[in-house]
This record gives sequence, C-alpha cells and structure tokens, in this order.
Amino acid sequence: MRKSTSRKLIIIILVVVLVLAAVLIIGGDSIMRRSFIVGRNIKESDLKEFWYTVDASTDPPRFMRYRFYEEGGKHWFYCEQRSGDHWPLTEADVSLSGSVELTAEQWLELFALLS
Repeated sequence: MRKSTSRKLIIIILVVVLVLAAVLIIGGDSIMRRSFIVGRNIKESDLKEFWYTVDASTDPPRFMRYRFYEEGGKHWFYCEQRSGDHWPLTEADVSLSGSVELTAEQWLELFALLS
C-alpha cells in the first residue's frame, strides 16, 4: 500500500512538472508578458530597460539595484540601496533611492558598455 501511494505521488508530481514546462515553453511570452533580447547583435534601439542587482547575505547584508530604462522618450537611471540587519532584504528596507535623467551621450555610453 505504501509503495502504491508513493508511486502515485511521483506520477502526479511528474505530470505537474511536465504541464508547467509545456506551458512555459509554448506560452512563456504570454505568461511573462515581456520579451527579452540576448546575444551579441543587439541594436541600440532594442535597449529599452536594463536591470543590475548586487546582493549578498553578509553581515550586515548588502543590496544595490540599478535600472537603466526608457520612459516617455527619455532615458533614465534608477538606483536603490537596501539596508537592514536581517536577510532577505525587501522593498520595506529601501534606505536610499533616486532617479536621474540621462543625456543621449550617457545612454550611448551605457549601450557601448553592454554591447
């Protein structure tokens, strides 16, 4: 009886994993509702948003998030620092954040760095 229950549980888990994998493979873009561009031949006009995060579960923990993005025809840089005495740090632990508009030259400099 115990082997039968274990076998049924394994079969159910496998079916669930296969269904989830199929959904992600077939309809991944519609589920995520975002598209990502990877590779070496990225055009500057393709770059709309770029995130970079540094986090470490050190004592004290460290978290910095950087976002470069396009909005309203302008280019922006956003930076966020999280501080606290626990891990993981969450949005409630944001201790410093801000945005600044980038010049066209700064945006192109970022693109050159990434490409």
